[in-house]
Amino acid sequence: MFLQKILERGPGKFIEVNDTASMSLGYSKEELIKMEIKDIISSDTVLYLPTVFENVIMDGKATFESDHVTKKGEIFPVEVNTHVFKIRGEKHLLSIARDISERKKAEKALIISEEKYRTIFENIQDVFFQTDQDGILKTLSPSVERYSGYRPEDIIGKPADFFM
Repeated sequence: MFLQKILERGPGKFIEVNDTASMSLGYSKEELIKMEIKDIISSDTVLYLPTVFENVIMDGKATFESDHVTKKGEIFPVEVNTHVFKIRGEKHLLSIARDISERKKAEKALIISEEKYRTIFENIQDVFFQTDQDGILKTLSPSVERYSGYRPEDIIGKPADFFM
């Protein structure tokens, strides 16, 4: 959790941080309180920070992904939920950052798995197909054209017994 006062130029220095933020970044609370958001995010994130800040001010809240940088220089992905609110008439930002490293690993593994599946599917010599519960063709391997003369896109959406 990060609390910042909103200045004309953007978010100011951290006013408060919680223990989780301190531990995940490797800084003491005292060190973090002397810092700004740009000090703990990657250079890529710094580039789109003005756009994010503009959206937060306009909508009063935002959820976005960012890369945080630890004191040791290690980078890890986070999802940030941030809200604008007032304390004694002054606008502040309250941001909660959640480490999404495991989600990113799972997404990458899924992409690799899908690419393997697609490669096998597109190069299989036999006809492979999938239907829905009603027997309607939903997926059909390109090899069907060699055996039937039909292109997959010509028969997807038809009953499976159409070409059997």
